[in-house]
Amino acid sequence: MASFDKYAPKLKRWEGGFANHPNDPGHETMCGVTLATFRSWYGADKTVEDLRRMTDAQWRHIMKTGFWDKCWGDQISSQAVAELIVDWCVNSGTGMIRKVQEIVGTKVDGIVGPKTVAQINAARAQVLHYKIKAARAAWYAQLVVNRPSNISFYDGWMNRLASFTYR
Repeated sequence: MASFDKYAPKLKRWEGGFANHPNDPGHETMCGVTLATFRSWYGADKTVEDLRRMTDAQWRHIMKTGFWDKCWGDQISSQAVAELIVDWCVNSGTGMIRKVQEIVGTKVDGIVGPKTVAQINAARAQVLHYKIKAARAAWYAQLVVNRPSNISFYDGWMNRLASFTYR
């Protein structure tokens, strides 16, 4: 089964440091955690400075509980597939699980449960990996079409996506 501990270093590499890009609707972000998300986990009174001082334990708790566990990462048999799915949700929101449900042919409700995981695990992992990568690439292209200022993120998104190889 897949493991968050194996995925965390790769995620940290892509989501490391503080950012506040003018074209990013997430605004202030530390290691992939927006100020709004940090406040939802640790209190509405949290400041940008609190976000900047987020501990590794806080980061791991948000990423594991809020993303990995929501995607049932521990129940996915392929590490490569689990990482690709969870990373899409980290990068674009947990609603991306709907796209995965479409790909695997299960009920599209945005909620991962036993049926979604069974369909993920029943698929040929390498083929599913490539299908999810293709869908994610198309998603990024559409984001640029819908909001042209997203072009400033496109190369980074595609580099990140390319780093997820089937192994």
